[in-house]
Amino acid sequence: MRYRDRVSRDASALAHVTDEQLTSLRETLRERVQDQTCLEDAAQTFVRQLHDELAGAAALVRMYVTLPAGKLPPAERTFAEAVPGASGLTDETRVLTLLGTYGLLPSWCDRQLSQGHQAIPLVDATFVDGLPMIARLLAELGVDLGGLNDRDGAIFARKLIGGYIGVFHVADAASAVDARGRHIIPAADFVREHGIRTVFGMGTAFLDGSVAACIVFAREEVTRPQAERFGGLISNFRLVTRGLLRDGALFRSER
Repeated sequence: MRYRDRVSRDASALAHVTDEQLTSLRETLRERVQDQTCLEDAAQTFVRQLHDELAGAAALVRMYVTLPAGKLPPAERTFAEAVPGASGLTDETRVLTLLGTYGLLPSWCDRQLSQGHQAIPLVDATFVDGLPMIARLLAELGVDLGGLNDRDGAIFARKLIGGYIGVFHVADAASAVDARGRHIIPAADFVREHGIRTVFGMGTAFLDGSVAACIVFAREEVTRPQAERFGGLISNFRLVTRGLLRDGALFRSER
């Protein structure tokens, strides 16, 4: 599936993607990802390919995986420990780790250049509740934040482990607020400067409870039903990368 020709003509290319195009995209992503030898390269390949296929419909695409802090390289572990309010990290603390990023700017195409989102420690339910976008993301993906308090990865992601594909959706990135009146997408300058209209994503879980989540910052309006049609993409990612996670082939620097 290629959006390159359509996006210039159709302001709602994402809304009008066909089943045939989605099937083609799933196959293309599977082929590109399955040849990678670590989870980081697999995630980066996935987001770059998806961003290229969307060709202007998305400003930025990112892939996160929750990993135990004890499995992070030193730089990522240090980043997580420096997050304000994230005290008491242990090797078992789940960290929402940025493994793939690709977008319109060069600085968005290298995960290590991310200023605030390289490694977000999910210390406990209270800490996550203080992060509106992350709290909304995890809640909509169907994870159980109580599992954070119990340090139990299986409880944390039990719904997703059962094969459920969670969908994250913020219809209006500029104005959407949560029940406490907080902007769900807090980076107002980013939203305004790059014409972000809708943010949506899809998530699934591996057997060990690690959650994979892909987030698309779209430059056009996308409804929830339209976003849900992309959910199968993350399922394919899980299927072709589960061996990498199982074998501990996580980061490029560790190969």
